Amino acid sequence: MSELFANAAEIMLVGMAAVLAFLLLLILAMTVMGRLIPTPKPVPQATPSAPQGSSGSDDQVPSSVIAAISAAVHRYRQSKD
Repeated sequence: MSELFANAAEIMLVGMAAVLAFLLLLILAMTVMGRLIPTPKPVPQATPSAPQGSSGSDDQVPSSVIAAISAAVHRYRQSKD
């Protein structure tokens, strides 16, 4: 029975050493790659020259569309009652 525990402990230690060696190798590879590969520089965002709003004359909604929307809202509110 004692020999089985010794074998189990030996296998466990070999497995733990293999995992530790792999993790150390992975850390080393990531560190080397981080130093060799340059980090990308952020692209500057273009700022809009004028604020986007609905105050322009080109953005006005035609009166027929406003009338249609108003009629639809009125009819919807009547149907809820």
